[in-house]
Amino acid sequence: MTEPELPSEAAIPTPRKSRDHLVDRLLSLFGVRLLLWFWLAAAFLPGILVDVQKVGNHFDEHFHFQHDDAARRTMVDYGQLPVWDPYTCGGIPGAGNPQTTFLAPDFGLRLLFGTEPGRRLAILLFFILGLEGMFLLARKHDATATGAAVGAIIFTMSGRFTHLIDRGWLNMLPFYLFPWIVLAFEKGLKSTRWRIFGGALLGWMVLCGGTYTYPYAVVLLGLLMVVELGQNLFPAQREVGAKWYSPILAVVTMGAVSVAVSAVHVFPMLEIVTGNPRPVETRTHFSAPDLLSHLTKAATGDGIDWTLAYIGLSVLVLAAFGALTSNKAARRFGALAVAFFLLGMGDFGPWAPFTWLVELPVYGQLRWPQRFLLPVAMFVGLCAGLGVSVIERAPAQLLGYMHKRWARPAAPGCRADGRFSHRKFSEIGENRSWASEATNPNWARWAWVGGGVVALFVGWYAAYRIGDAIGLNLAASNAIRVGRVFNDAPPLYDPDAEFTQARGNRWDAHVWPGLNQGMLACLEANKLPQSLLLRADLEQEEYPLDPAVASVKRVSWTPNAIELEVDAKEETLVLVNQNYHRKWTADVGEVVDHEGLLAVAVPAGVATVTLKYRDWAFEAGFWLSLLTVLALLAGLGVSGWRWLGELRGRWRAWGSGP
Repeated sequence: MTEPELPSEAAIPTPRKSRDHLVDRLLSLFGVRLLLWFWLAAAFLPGILVDVQKVGNHFDEHFHFQHDDAARRTMVDYGQLPVWDPYTCGGIPGAGNPQTTFLAPDFGLRLLFGTEPGRRLAILLFFILGLEGMFLLARKHDATATGAAVGAIIFTMSGRFTHLIDRGWLNMLPFYLFPWIVLAFEKGLKSTRWRIFGGALLGWMVLCGGTYTYPYAVVLLGLLMVVELGQNLFPAQREVGAKWYSPILAVVTMGAVSVAVSAVHVFPMLEIVTGNPRPVETRTHFSAPDLLSHLTKAATGDGIDWTLAYIGLSVLVLAAFGALTSNKAARRFGALAVAFFLLGMGDFGPWAPFTWLVELPVYGQLRWPQRFLLPVAMFVGLCAGLGVSVIERAPAQLLGYMHKRWARPAAPGCRADGRFSHRKFSEIGENRSWASEATNPNWARWAWVGGGVVALFVGWYAAYRIGDAIGLNLAASNAIRVGRVFNDAPPLYDPDAEFTQARGNRWDAHVWPGLNQGMLACLEANKLPQSLLLRADLEQEEYPLDPAVASVKRVSWTPNAIELEVDAKEETLVLVNQNYHRKWTADVGEVVDHEGLLAVAVPAGVATVTLKYRDWAFEAGFWLSLLTVLALLAGLGVSGWRWLGELRGRWRAWGSGP
């Protein structure tokens, strides 16, 4: 009997990728993934779109709502950009305030749907972007669809994001964009489009009030660049098509684009950040076990520790397994998780990474080093997703290994002598064509099914543990549940009210803009100057220094412009119940600083005095940002037109086929 001829190398079928099986094929469709992401949002954010006018009950939520509502009122009711904010602290620069968000793309949701509904939709938007970004990043590094989805769940549902949503810190939700930043950097090593895309995302972070997200993203890119440069020292390890300087080019391009996109906010903000730096209390530090407990400990009862960033011990074990058994990317992600963990330990000694970091400009104003656990959660999620992928592929890998050892003819991926050829186990396991006629071909399918079932169980357990911990954190008798965060009645709104200053309070800051009242109680992070002469509930917001010398009548009022009718017997001062700023001008008389209060020195006689606030830094940044965005949109349009042309070509080729 003639021995069967061994197949040639060319006859060996190319191993199919894991997305060839059912789950992967389904999740390769964006529409299917989007449905899954919405379902997860409904599970993680129950009631997020129910009673959308209600406001969260934490005073930080009220503070951020107040800023958004004041900006929206300025834009909708007065038709002006809120470059000056009279509703806060007696009047402060609006465009330059580091925490302002009205310039961010997602602020359009507040404009279209109202302040609180728009804020809810922004939470949903960032949540879905976080899921999709993590999924794509994990898939790029050879995770199965199940593993990629598990990694996305671990990151987006970690306890730190629960904390951000409860506090109303929408300016920190761009942390959900971090997977996209990593993806843009990695693809940007060879693609200019991805470098520009990554820069646009960084600019979005700045426009969202990214006092933490952008500096953290810079640290992230710096570490990625160092790792990639170290790898490029070995040409064999360098990514095909990339140059040794590609990491530097990617970071510089992304940084330049981000500054150009966000110049409208960066230029006026520099004045405040440099002139009124944020005060920092004594910086905290943690031992490694204490910080690790933030990731693994679920607080219960009323004593909720909101510094927790729970992902669970089971997830950490799964991530360690993935880092040890998966590919090189998993080990790199594990090392980056350790690096950010060390930063999260804070100022624990003279050689602590955080101690060195805060010596840099801007970073000295950062507090709460445990927020570095957010990047830790991302990299742990990636490693855990790759660990789930190893589990899913294990049965098929085992069958592939057994077949290559004992079956004839040789299985694809094996040499003629039956020895393993340097191909990854995963490639052998993923190839369904390795079974010969003498071997039941259903074994390969059942191997994938078995591995998939185990992987789904592991992923479900990891997600269940996170969800259960969130329930413990938020569903206790006197605590807040995620689905019940927004339970305060909406503030009243009076479209016809005249602007006045009220004393206000930090606990109910959201009440005042709807009534067209400014809040003199100040809760800004940067210590902005506030006049001691500011008063609440005055009969007139604009009045003469000496009532016996002059009379003042308000003709019209908008946040950025005030028109007054003045009848003065002699030269005198007209006072405005707002803080002085040098960028206010008057067409009659001269704007002066009267003990921190905005004032105009007017001449004798009857005159109509118009005061205007004009921020030249904002205007310069506005034009730079506008031109940059238009250029990006033009590039996107050209790329879209080319894609449509390719699509039409494929359609014609299909239509003219046999």
